[in-house]
Amino acid sequence: MPKPEFELALHVVATGMVVTAGIAVGAFEVFAPAAGWTAPALAACALLIIGLCASFLRRTHLHQREILARRQAETELQKLSLVVEQSPTAVTIIDTHGVIEYANPKFCATSGYTRDEILGRDVDSLLSSGVPQSDRDAISAAIRRGATWHGELIFHGRDTRHLHTAATIRPIVDAEQRTTHTVAVLEDISDRVAYREHLFQQANFDKLTGLPNRALALDRLVQAINSAERHRRALTLLFVDLDRFKYVNDTLGHRFGDELLLEAAQRLVGCVREEDTVARLGADEFLILLVNQHGADDATLVAKKIIDIIDRPFPIGGRELNVTASIGLTVFPNDGRSAGDLLRNAEAAMHIAKQQGQNTYHFFTPGMNRRALERLDIETQLRHAIRRDEFELHYQPLINLDNGAVVGMEALLRWHNSELGNPGPDRFIPIAEETGLIIPIGEWLLQQACRQAACWQQQGHAPLRVAVNISSRQFVGGSVVHAVENALAESGLAPQLLELEITEGLLLGDAPQTRRALERLKKLGVRLSLDDFGTGYSSLGYLRRYTFDVLKIDRSFIHDLEAKPEAAALVKAIIAMAHSLGLEVIGEGVETQLQAEFIRSRECNLAQGYFYSKPLPAQQFSAWLLQQTRRDGGMLPVG
Repeated sequence: MPKPEFELALHVVATGMVVTAGIAVGAFEVFAPAAGWTAPALAACALLIIGLCASFLRRTHLHQREILARRQAETELQKLSLVVEQSPTAVTIIDTHGVIEYANPKFCATSGYTRDEILGRDVDSLLSSGVPQSDRDAISAAIRRGATWHGELIFHGRDTRHLHTAATIRPIVDAEQRTTHTVAVLEDISDRVAYREHLFQQANFDKLTGLPNRALALDRLVQAINSAERHRRALTLLFVDLDRFKYVNDTLGHRFGDELLLEAAQRLVGCVREEDTVARLGADEFLILLVNQHGADDATLVAKKIIDIIDRPFPIGGRELNVTASIGLTVFPNDGRSAGDLLRNAEAAMHIAKQQGQNTYHFFTPGMNRRALERLDIETQLRHAIRRDEFELHYQPLINLDNGAVVGMEALLRWHNSELGNPGPDRFIPIAEETGLIIPIGEWLLQQACRQAACWQQQGHAPLRVAVNISSRQFVGGSVVHAVENALAESGLAPQLLELEITEGLLLGDAPQTRRALERLKKLGVRLSLDDFGTGYSSLGYLRRYTFDVLKIDRSFIHDLEAKPEAAALVKAIIAMAHSLGLEVIGEGVETQLQAEFIRSRECNLAQGYFYSKPLPAQQFSAWLLQQTRRDGGMLPVG
């Protein structure tokens, strides 16, 4: 290879490394010709070159760092943007004037608005009217001042639905810590709120009627008492009980009972003002709280309105059902100063209204507490009466008006209690009906009556039929059929000698289970008697649909025969109607010879009453029967 014409000899005169912020960012070497340069010149040149190289390397490094930092920032921003865009939580960015500048897809999906519809809107315009003004003011202040706010907000969506959210509002600040925007993070808690409201509804409102329940009613009563004390005002409490509801529920079933309760609740609400409270305490009992009353007259008007509207027929399931209302009223502060006292006193007054014949109202008086305690004592003692052998049957004869012969007797329940004395049936039978104790009591009565009638027959008396009153509660579940079967089997009494007396109320609504029970009883061979005819919901349809054997004219008609011509006309018409249907007729409550003669002349078949004999215990009735047998062959005067 040819040798170059010129060859420059170089040698290293300096080496170095560039360090920035403790980091090596570059290295260099300085070369110079081997000859022709003095040492000072080389040194000066090296220093110059070193400075230029170091400056260049530092600038290059800083530029690269800035690029890297910018790329990293852009990457992070892109990540954050994706997080916000894809967040399962609704996010909006709001300027300092409350105008929405950004809304993520979740917010749009939740609210139903498009992003174009959201942007530029004032955030306050999206809040529901249900958001309190205090919350609106607090949110507005937080946005203006760059403060933080937490709470629950309700937004109205595009489709008018309400969106319950848990909201957090925080400021967005720049490098100088100045607030530029506000970010609002909204979590949809509609399901949580709905569940919370569901629990509140369950705890405070009646499921069937939607009315406040006992707990909420008592809470409102306490608040009303506190308000009445502060403002020196009166308030009135009405305790409303639906008469005969238990019968409707037992005979027609819970579907009819529930529909009746629902309709009754709506009628009660229509009787009071918006600021008053109507609550369902349970079963057929309602509580009405009247606030800001001017006196007892206002409450009386409400009570009369309720009685009138409940007394109207309830058209349910193709039937017209009839119930009435008994109402007890108590006034704060005269009748009590606590919720418990007022409620207890109103209930006591309601029971007095029931005792007065139902379908009426009664104001509380101090003596009612004594009656309420007496009622509780009766119920308590009644639960032990059978086990203590405190019941006894008295018998009142049935007389054939054609010849005066004794053809049977009605078994009437009497109660002897060492603590209560001898409570009359009018005192303990309604309580037995309400508590359901009438079912075991009725079974005992059937067994005793059948056993005694068979015993008299075994003693040589002519076969006498025995009549027993049956409660509508005994028809629930068909228990009366089993009770009759057991009583007949145990006593050996012929079925045709047992007569079951039922009231018209049992037939109300023509309940299928009642119809089936009556058909089964007829198949057993017992006699059916319609008791107290003319006092309830009399309907010829009942007599046509059910196979009765006997119709008993209520004692009130017999009692009025001598004083009221219309009573005589009604008795005559009832007897004629019954005979046309092939029914035997009994005149109940005959006390005078004139009454006996009147019904006999109208061809009434049988009579019963004090004119012939008062109800007697079994032993005395046996003696009475023997006396009648010895005198005139057992024939009594018929009129």
